[in-house]
Amino acid sequence: MTHERITIDLDGPVSVVDYGGDGPLMVAVHGLEGSAYNWSMIAPELTKTHHLVAPDLSGFGYTPPGDRGSSVEANVELVAAVIKHFGDQALVIGNSMGGLISILLAELYPDRVSGLVLIDPAAPVSTWWTVSPAAAARLSTPLIPLIGGRAIEAYRSAQTAEERVAEGLEFV
Repeated sequence: MTHERITIDLDGPVSVVDYGGDGPLMVAVHGLEGSAYNWSMIAPELTKTHHLVAPDLSGFGYTPPGDRGSSVEANVELVAAVIKHFGDQALVIGNSMGGLISILLAELYPDRVSGLVLIDPAAPVSTWWTVSPAAAARLSTPLIPLIGGRAIEAYRSAQTAEERVAEGLEFV
């Protein structure tokens, strides 16, 4: 399976992995702390029936937050722009925070979404009161304007890959 990472200009650079494939457009939206490469294991199946593209959301992967920021709302607009860049409409598949973004996208831009596939979508922020304070802090850090992305990057760089995996498994 071949794929190509490209950078497109959507009021700032946006990194997108184009997994190829023929058929209608499918846009895959990763979750918190993820990237477009989260879809690489299932991309061979998805590209049998669709042209699959996966953006790095703003503030994640290779897409800097820039002036747009890295909020859920900013990323809804980013995914809407990605769809418009590649076509008129897409089947949108979203995981975790990407699922929340996909739901909001379908509500705000119904003409751009031909269907939704949701994989364990994140709950609305109003229900986060059931999450521990430490988990809520870690989940919300990337959303802090100007410093959130840098704080997460500094935190991740201080950990080994094994520590990151162990922390992720413990969190889940």
